[in-house]
Amino acid sequence: MQSISFDEGYKEFCVNGDENRVVRFNPKDFGIVTRMQDTLSDFSDLEKKLKESTEDTFAGVLKEAEETVYEKMDKIFNSDVHDIIFNHQSPLALVGGEFLFMRVINAVIPIVESEVKKEVAESEKRMGKYTKRYVK
Repeated sequence: MQSISFDEGYKEFCVNGDENRVVRFNPKDFGIVTRMQDTLSDFSDLEKKLKESTEDTFAGVLKEAEETVYEKMDKIFNSDVHDIIFNHQSPLALVGGEFLFMRVINAVIPIVESEVKKEVAESEKRMGKYTKRYVK
């Protein structure tokens, strides 16, 4: 079978310096931004459900919230990454008063912003070669 080979833009990132925990994704994928925004609104709903739960319903709501976060994180990265990222912890674990999953998102955002900014600059440079004679 023949193969089509091209650079898909994927990069590998180890989680917190642990080379046994590697996540692979394309930080220049504009879709990751959209997927993160969609997911953040879902997380707000989850947080509200947790706050409104009673002692009797808390465990069930917590389990549902964890499963939802795992699913959404996998969706953001287009890959089954939740065990790698959370290292078998609850994504709702509190670290410094913040949910662990929010710490992950807050760590990924600057990477995506930086990579997208570089890619846009490169694209403008390439396009400039072809459009400079038409722009005065």
